[in-house]
Amino acid sequence: MIRQYDHEVQGRSVIKPLAGPGAGPSDAAVLRPRLNSPRGIALGCGLCPHRSDDDPYWMAVAAVDEALRNVICVGGDPDHTAMLDNFCWPRCDSEAMMGALVRACRGAADAAVAYGLPFISGKDSLNNEFSMDPEEAARLGLPQRMAIPPTLLVSAISVIDDVSRCVSMDLKAADNLIVLASAPVDMLGLKTARGVHSKVADLVRSGRVLAAHDVSDGGIAVALAEMCIAGGMGVDATLHGVGGLDAFDDAPTSYLLEVPQRVAIQSRWVIVGRVTAEPVVRLTTPHGDASWDIGELASAWRSPLARGGA
Repeated sequence: MIRQYDHEVQGRSVIKPLAGPGAGPSDAAVLRPRLNSPRGIALGCGLCPHRSDDDPYWMAVAAVDEALRNVICVGGDPDHTAMLDNFCWPRCDSEAMMGALVRACRGAADAAVAYGLPFISGKDSLNNEFSMDPEEAARLGLPQRMAIPPTLLVSAISVIDDVSRCVSMDLKAADNLIVLASAPVDMLGLKTARGVHSKVADLVRSGRVLAAHDVSDGGIAVALAEMCIAGGMGVDATLHGVGGLDAFDDAPTSYLLEVPQRVAIQSRWVIVGRVTAEPVVRLTTPHGDASWDIGELASAWRSPLARGGA
């Protein structure tokens, strides 16, 4: 789908949707609007509909948190970041759905105030149900009415002072260390989470981070695999309750950073692994040890898109 749209208009793309020699998933895109200026803008999104079943409030907080993480990963400045909201709801004519919308609005507002992020625009789509004839539903084995989950899509736009200092998510060199910077907002609160966002942003913008990737769907294990796919390199990682997280936990306010050993020690964050030249992901977890070839992982990552014809 990405390649069906032209993201190379006038050659202003600095960080593209796919990063590194292995074309892994970028956290955000970076554009350079004026070629006679080093300044750029980072564009990222946050979307966590799977959290709606638990509480739409935390679904909204997680979406804001993810959008901010994504622009920070490429070098965005959290003090010069703004948000846009897009509420996608199944319907609003029931007390349950209206209450869920109110909870989501409160979550988005609380996160925006705590992180210092203004919502400058947005839109909504509040009627997303599909119905079909009983006969058609029976033929397909589907309910007569289907609806999307209550969802908030948050988009972030952030200022980058010098695009030459942008960071991508692909691993860069063997023997560098990977640290986990984490303070899950749903566990430790918004104030603590903001502190982690600020510290990571300062480190990325200082030029001491070689690769950065946020931890989202699939947890630390999937984020590591994506960094390896993008860079064509491997990793030896130990994930025994790292930061109180399981290897596959979806963890807001969590980053993986590739840094030199000296920076890893100075950061005081948990070291989860070491980059290797051999293109193999090796994980040691409480559930046992496992390893995968990068080619195998890349094929698995792309195959659902191939089957879908994208």
